[in-house]
Amino acid sequence: MADELTPGFPELGRTAPFGVCPRNADGKNEIVYGAMAINDNGSPLWNTRNGHGDAMHVGDLDPSRPGLEEFKVDEDSSKPAAWFADVRTGRIIWQNASCGCDNGRGVSADIWAGSPGAESWSAAVGGCSTAPTSTSTERAAVTTTKIHTLLHDPQYRAALAWQNTAYNQPPHPSFFIGAGMATPAQPRVYLR
Repeated sequence: MADELTPGFPELGRTAPFGVCPRNADGKNEIVYGAMAINDNGSPLWNTRNGHGDAMHVGDLDPSRPGLEEFKVDEDSSKPAAWFADVRTGRIIWQNASCGCDNGRGVSADIWAGSPGAESWSAAVGGCSTAPTSTSTERAAVTTTKIHTLLHDPQYRAALAWQNTAYNQPPHPSFFIGAGMATPAQPRVYLR
C-alpha cells in the first residue's frame, strides 16, 4: 500500500472520506483517497499534492467528459479552496483560489437543469462553480429516465459501505444522474 515513504508520493493528501470506484474500466476498483489515487494492486496512480479535506465526491459528475470526476475541498489554507479532477489521470480540470481558511465542506450534485452536469459548491466559495447564479424562475434538475435500482451499480453499492469509514458524504453511482441523463447500461449482476 502506498504511504508517506513511497518514492514519488511523499505526502498522501489524505482525506476523511475515500472513494472506491472503477477508475480505468478494467473491471477492478481503485481507491481515490482525497488528493491521490491508489491502484487495485496497491501502487500509487497519481497525487495532486492538494492535501487534506473533509469532503470529496466521486462519480460521473460531468457527463460531457468520458469517465469519472472528483470534486474535493481542501483544509490547507495554502491550497486551492476546492478543485475538480479527472479520476483516471488526476489532472485538475478546474479549481478555486485558496480561501485562506479551513474549507471543510463541499457538495457536488445536479441541482439546476440549466447547466449540464453536476454543480459543485463549498462552504468557503460562494455560489456554484459549474453553473451561473440561478434565479427563482429557473427549474431544478429532474429526470424521468428509468434506471435499475442504485444498488445494482457496483460503485454506489461500495459507497454505501465506505460511508461508514469516515465523515458521511452522499454516495454517487458510476453514471450521471440528472437532467438530460442517458439511460445507464443494464447492470451485470451475478449470484454465486
